[in-house]
Amino acid sequence: MELEKLLGRTVMQVLANPERDEFRFVTDGGDLDYHCFGDCCSESWVNHITDIDTLIGQLGVEPESTRQEEDEVLFHRIQTPKGVCVIEFRNSSNGYYGGSFEEGLCKPNDLQPVTEDF
Repeated sequence: MELEKLLGRTVMQVLANPERDEFRFVTDGGDLDYHCFGDCCSESWVNHITDIDTLIGQLGVEPESTRQEEDEVLFHRIQTPKGVCVIEFRNSSNGYYGGSFEEGLCKPNDLQPVTEDF
């Protein structure tokens, strides 16, 4: 996940579509759009975001890195002066396919502010 681009930027707002597979980080250095991609017969989405309040209005300083037969779960931590926001990305497939959370354009009319954990 390329969240390293949040380093040194203050996150003003996080937006997501209802399916939670498209996200926009509105920052003081411009918007960063991310989209979940699933290979072939797999599904990818962000399952949880915790402590979103530690991210909003803060400078990003340190990212870290079962619907079908097999799920891949990745936790990405973004450290800020206020604390740590955790983004849980999932990919579900038959075990032969993967997915990713990459930079890519979002459909702006579907995006709603993320103001609380989910």
